[in-house]
Amino acid sequence: MLLTVPWAASLWVARCDINEFGEAKDGVCTRKSLTQSVVSVDTDTKINARIMVVSSLTYFIVQGVAFHYVAHPESGEKVERPYSLAGFIICFLGLIAYCIYQVLVPKLAEKRQFKAEKVREERNIYLRALNIAKRMGWHRDTVQDSTIPINTRHHVESSALHAGRLWKKNVKSPDTGDKIVIPKEEVEEAAEEEDHSPFYVRFLKAFALLIIGTASCAFFSDPMVDTINNFGKTINVPAFYISFIITPYCSNASELISSLVFAAKKKKANTSMTYSQLYGAATMNNTLCLGIFFALVYFKELAWTFSAETLTIFLVTLIVGLTGSFLSNIKVIWGVFIIMLYPLSLVMVYLLEHLAHWT
Repeated sequence: MLLTVPWAASLWVARCDINEFGEAKDGVCTRKSLTQSVVSVDTDTKINARIMVVSSLTYFIVQGVAFHYVAHPESGEKVERPYSLAGFIICFLGLIAYCIYQVLVPKLAEKRQFKAEKVREERNIYLRALNIAKRMGWHRDTVQDSTIPINTRHHVESSALHAGRLWKKNVKSPDTGDKIVIPKEEVEEAAEEEDHSPFYVRFLKAFALLIIGTASCAFFSDPMVDTINNFGKTINVPAFYISFIITPYCSNASELISSLVFAAKKKKANTSMTYSQLYGAATMNNTLCLGIFFALVYFKELAWTFSAETLTIFLVTLIVGLTGSFLSNIKVIWGVFIIMLYPLSLVMVYLLEHLAHWT
C-alpha cells in the first residue's frame, strides 16, 4: 500500500499538461487525459528508486534459504538462523550507507542543479528567440531556404537571440516590450521554505521531533497491534489481510497526506520530493524495519513463514522501482497499472498460501 496507492494518487494530483519537450508544464493542468497528462521528476528521484530496488534484495538473505523449506518452514528454523543474523547486520549496514548518502547527496545535487539551470536558461532564450523570429516572418522550416538572403537570415537570428537574452535578463525588449514577472505566490512560497535559523537551533529542533516521534510510536504501537489482532479475530479475517488493508492507512497516513500535499503544488521540484519521500520510506522499510525483523527471527529463534508475503512485496517493489528508475516523465496511465498492483498483491498472497501451500 505504501508504494501503490500514494504513488498513483500523487501521480493524479500532480499531473500537468505536456509541453513540446514531453515534460510537464509546471502549474498548468487543463486536461484530464490518462495519456496527455504527465508529471516530471529529477535525476535524484530516479536514483532513489534504484536504491529502493537494490535494498529490496535483502529479503532474499533468508528467503533464498526458506524456499527450500517452503512446505515445512519449521524444519528449516536452525538452518535459517545464521542467515537471519547476517540479514540483520547487512540491513543495518545498508541503513548507515543510506543515511550517509542522504547527507552527501545535497552537495552533488547543488552542482547538478546549477548546470541544469544554465541549460534551462539557454533553452528559454532559444525558444523566445524562435518566437520573436516567427513574428518577424522567419520560420524554422524555411531557414535553409536558399531564396532567403544569407545576410537577412543572419540578421534575423542575431536580432532574435539578442531579444531573447534581454528577455532573460528581465529587461523590456524593444521588439515586443515583454517583461518576465515572477509570480508573487512563488516568492512567498520560497520565503516560507527557506529557514534562516542557526544550525544548532535546527539540529535541536530536528532531534526533539525525532525523540517525540519515537516515544509516540513506542507508546501507541502495542495497543494498536492488540486492537488489530482483536479486530481480525472478531470478523474472522487473518491478521495478514488486516495488516495489508487497514494497518497501512493508520501507520503510513503521514506519508500519504504529505505526498498529496506536495503533489498538489504541481511543480517538478515538489513532485520529485513526493516520489523521493515514497521511495525513501520503502528503503527504510527494507533496511531498518527488515533488519529489526531479522533480529527478532534470530534472537527469538522463529521460523521463517513469510514466503508468500516476501515474494509479493519484492515483486511490487521491483515493478514500481523499475518504473521510477527509467521514467523522467511519467504519464498518468502508469498510475492505473501501479494501483492495480495493490489488489493483485492480495490475490497473489492468497493463491500462494491456499493453492501453492506456501506458509
